[in-house]
Amino acid sequence: MIPSRFKALASDSSEESDSSTEGPSVTKEALEQEAMSKYQKALALEQKGKWSKAEHVLKELLKSEILVQAKGKISGGANGNSTMMHRRYCVTMNLGNCFAKQDKLKKSLSYYVKASKLDSTDLNLWYKMGLTALKLPDLYLASNAFEEGLRCSPSHWPCIDNLVTVYYALGDFLSCLYYAHKGISMDGGFIKGFAFKEKIFTEVESFKEDFALYYPKCVFPETPPDIDVDSELVMKMYNEALVLREREAVKWQNKKPKAKEPLTTPEPVKLDNWEQLAKCLLWLLEIAESESREKGFVRPILIRVKRECVSPISIIFEESEVEEEEQETGKEEEDDENGKNKANGQLIEKLMGQNQKRRSARVRGTARGEEPSLSSCFSYVIPSHLMPKDFKKNVEGWSDDSLHTMDLYRL
Repeated sequence: MIPSRFKALASDSSEESDSSTEGPSVTKEALEQEAMSKYQKALALEQKGKWSKAEHVLKELLKSEILVQAKGKISGGANGNSTMMHRRYCVTMNLGNCFAKQDKLKKSLSYYVKASKLDSTDLNLWYKMGLTALKLPDLYLASNAFEEGLRCSPSHWPCIDNLVTVYYALGDFLSCLYYAHKGISMDGGFIKGFAFKEKIFTEVESFKEDFALYYPKCVFPETPPDIDVDSELVMKMYNEALVLREREAVKWQNKKPKAKEPLTTPEPVKLDNWEQLAKCLLWLLEIAESESREKGFVRPILIRVKRECVSPISIIFEESEVEEEEQETGKEEEDDENGKNKANGQLIEKLMGQNQKRRSARVRGTARGEEPSLSSCFSYVIPSHLMPKDFKKNVEGWSDDSLHTMDLYRL
């Protein structure tokens, strides 16, 4: 009986353990299967052009438990977590596509940015983000998206072609010339590259030397004779860039830039030489560039400097003539106690003489110079080329006693 009891208990526990281990795995597989079926349903709606319904299905799928638990970034492994992360990335990216098809560009860009945080190696994502940013327009985001696309694929031609237009619209002519040269090196008949090269070198001739200075390895070939930089196709390219520039300018006119707080060091720094100052400025520059993707021309800085409490001024006390005379008179009083009247008389004479000297010096110091006349005041204020030609000849007319100037004093 005892072994049978133990046998029954063991069998029950084994059954419970099997059920406990198999239960969660079945539930997880069911959730994954349900998520897969919803995703396929959303793709079918997208193929039929029902973007609003597809958006609704994808939003529900993104809030599902199985996708909410998937956190982190997509890795190259084949584990279950990376599979769910890939599914979440696809759902987020397709939501951006649905919003873009409905002309909800800002929402589309927000989901594209979220998808880029899950996987930053998808060229298709960066290219779509750049095209959507051009429609908004957000030229800074578009340029960053196309550059990220080139990091994924350095020879992606649509990204290079769009970067030439975007950087010309932004006024960044050096970057425009760089990508124009890159396109020409890949295709010797790149019309847009030669057209914008000639346009920039015609508008600003100094960029020929500046571009060679910044990119010494990038040498432009001569424009082929069969490429007409004044053709309708080239003019259409110019107008496209100018329209983007005007739309970007209008967008920034409506926005009042916020006054940025000055960059400062967390603690006072000790600046003993120019090298330490340069390192401090470079450190502040890195912080300014990391704060915003948009390049600014001015940013105030506040450097707190640690200084030693050493005063460069030394105070030297000098004895005055009065103190010296008082010391001398004191010695005379000690030496000749009987001749007090004589000593007092000498002291009075010295003090009287000293007072006279001081009074004369004070009178000389406070002696008033000649009071400026009205004519001299006008000569200080009015430039010489605006004065009358006969000013020096007719000085009496400008004097203080003249009838012409008496009314000015009454005002």
